[in-house]
This record gives sequence, structure tokens and C-alpha cells, in this order.
Amino acid sequence: ILMARAVVVPLYPASTGARVRQIIAHSGARHIIAEDPLQVEKILPLLEGKKRSLEAAIFLEAACMGVASSHASLHIEELDGANQLLASGHLLDFDGLMVRGRRLLASSPEAVTERRLASASSDLATLVYTSGTTGHPLGVHLTHRHILSEVEALHAMKLMDRHDVHLMALPLAHIFARVVLWAGVCSGFETAFSRGLH
Repeated sequence: ILMARAVVVPLYPASTGARVRQIIAHSGARHIIAEDPLQVEKILPLLEGKKRSLEAAIFLEAACMGVASSHASLHIEELDGANQLLASGHLLDFDGLMVRGRRLLASSPEAVTERRLASASSDLATLVYTSGTTGHPLGVHLTHRHILSEVEALHAMKLMDRHDVHLMALPLAHIFARVVLWAGVCSGFETAFSRGLH
């Protein structure tokens, strides 16, 4: 997503539907990736009708991620309006996203390289919303330069090197969790994700 010069706006899975819709509206997000049907349910109204605010939603079924879903009893087809959105292409599963990607690369083989080369360190990379404990959540703008600075600072501390395995326990919407992931890409250490810490 970052290499495509798009801006990532992370959301916590526990966020209410109203909070998710508020952040989508404020950020101007046009696409969303949802982990499971429970998350898709929160944004269905934004995909429907002529005045929809999202162009498309991609949902990741638990099976494609190789994990057991905590919401296995809810299926995407059971959500009101989901079948019409699937048929229209405004709601895609991961395989559908891959098909679109292959079509794009078949028609424009240099698309990925062109986007990567067009990116600049001053480009906005992510918009992270505060918890809103003092009022409405605020969107914090972070550029690629900001992220690289954080990654370089972690790397300079020499806390982890390419031989280490790091267990990620923070939620992936948390900015520090994301910086640690990016630091792993830079330094070469492995990050392991727990299915739960109970």
C-alpha cells in the first residue's frame, strides 16, 4: 500500500461501526480492507447506493490467512446487501483482489515500479487517529520520512538484529507496532504474531 503511494489509515477491530464510519469520512478513505464479516458489517452502509463514500471493500476470510476466525459463525453472504455488493465488485474477497492485480499488471507491467519511483519521502504515508480521550479523535499525519526516521532510530539502538525473532503483542493499528514491523523489514529480524496471549 505504501509503495503504491496510497495512505494507510489503521483501525482497531474493537472500534464501533460509528467510529469506523467517522474515521473513514474524516480521512477520505476510498478503499478498506476488513478482516472478517463482523468488520465488513460496520462499513456496508458506506458501500451502498449512488452516494456511497467507499469505492470498494476487500475482506480477508480467515481461511486465506491460515487462522481460525473468532467470528466463524458469521458468513459474508449472511450480511444484508452483501451479495449485491459482491456481484457489483464493490465488495471483494482476497482472491478477487488478486485477479484485479493480475489484470492491472497484464495491461501495465511497469505500474508497480512507476508508482514506487514516483514516491517521495515527503509523501503522506499514514494517518493515525488518536484515541479521542480528550475529545474527537485527531488524525496524525506521518510521512515516509517520519517513518524512516523512527525505523532508523530503532535500528541505531541495536535492540534487535537479523538473527532475532520478535513476538508482536501490540495491536497492528498501534503506531509503535507498525514501526517495529517496518524496522524488521529494514534490519531483517523476524516478527512472529500470536493468535492470542491467553
